[in-house]
Order: sequence, then structure tokens, then C-alpha cells
Amino acid sequence: MNTKLVREILQAYGYKTREAATAEQGLEMVRREKPGLILLDIELPGMDGLQVARLLKGDPATRDIPVLAVTAYAMKGDAEKALAAGCDDYISKPNSCP
Repeated sequence: MNTKLVREILQAYGYKTREAATAEQGLEMVRREKPGLILLDIELPGMDGLQVARLLKGDPATRDIPVLAVTAYAMKGDAEKALAAGCDDYISKPNSCP
């Protein structure tokens, strides 16, 4: 539901969006398409979002793409973990937009 909300808001503002169901699909898509921004859910099936962030930021081809960590499990220390993994910022769900 949060994915649908974010997608509709971004598209309403004219942004093109793409989604991946798994971390592996997302990594492949990012490497192929080089997006301008990545909204990365921390809780992904299989590989978690923090591992994905580390891989993206460790790869010279993708390290400059901004990554925003998104999670519904906003616990104390989560923002710090996301930033330490290489994310550029952290957003907790549910999202509130203007």
C-alpha cells in the first residue's frame, strides 16, 4: 500500500517510477537504467536493503546515485544503521506528504 501511495504521488508530480519486487531485481534494474534516485525499502525478501545499499555504494557505477532508506520498522538506531550502510537519508513509513 505504501508503495502504491509513493508511486502515485511521485507520478502526479511528473516523475517516472520503476519498482522491483526483490533486491536482486532492483540491483539489476539500477545497474541497467542508472536512475536519478533510489527509494530503498530496508525490509526486502531475501537480501535486506542495507546489504543492497552497501553493494550500490561500493560499486563505482552506482555509488553516486542518491539512496533514501524507507522502512515501516522505525526503531531507535535504524536511521544510523541506514546511513552507516551508505544511504544518503532515511524516511520512516507511513509517509506524510504535502
